[in-house]
Amino acid sequence: MLVVDDNADVRELITAVLEAAEADVATAESADRALEAVRLRRPDVLLCDLHMPGV
Repeated sequence: MLVVDDNADVRELITAVLEAAEADVATAESADRALEAVRLRRPDVLLCDLHMPGV
């Protein structure tokens, strides 16, 4: 699973909740980093903030 948000607090909160449910979570803080993570990890699920620069 990949969590993408430019707000670190939101990204950390979502990650903590998902990890508590034993999900394997990667994070990215920008659209560019998210694309790189998708190429490298090929996540099954992507949670993305649509109101951040570059999206």
